[in-house]
Amino acid sequence: MFFDMESTELACLRRERGKENREMIKNPHTTGRRGSASTVEEMSIEVMEKASCPKDIKTWTILISSYGKVKLIGKTLMLFERMRKCGCEPDGTLYEVIVYALCNAGKGDIAMEVYKEIVCKNIEVDMNLYKVLMNCLSRSGNILDVRLVGEDMMNVSQVPQ
Repeated sequence: MFFDMESTELACLRRERGKENREMIKNPHTTGRRGSASTVEEMSIEVMEKASCPKDIKTWTILISSYGKVKLIGKTLMLFERMRKCGCEPDGTLYEVIVYALCNAGKGDIAMEVYKEIVCKNIEVDMNLYKVLMNCLSRSGNILDVRLVGEDMMNVSQVPQ
């Protein structure tokens, strides 16, 4: 029996690439290192427009979340502002995504600004968000803001003093 080694090797390579592509479709953040920036770079507003993807709060949240997970905070905030300019109003989920991303990147001062916006809009805040925000602010040494967030947490969640 005769086997063509070159075509057998090519078939193996194609099979491996197919597995990689299927894995990327299942979870786009598994390529390269976890949450690689190159994967996120492929997702952009231009791609959304070309694919005629609707620009609603869900697509904006997914895109902003993807940039936030890989700590591309500048792009995260740029997209947040661009979303507002397009007339899409952020909801509680998007605000939480942004605060989590900012805290994970160690940007407590900006996270506090976003938190103040959340409070002004009377959006309900999850207890875990309070914890993450307070930890971030305390690591940056901003004790006054930690106290402010703690007081808000006690007032809103009816935690006994």
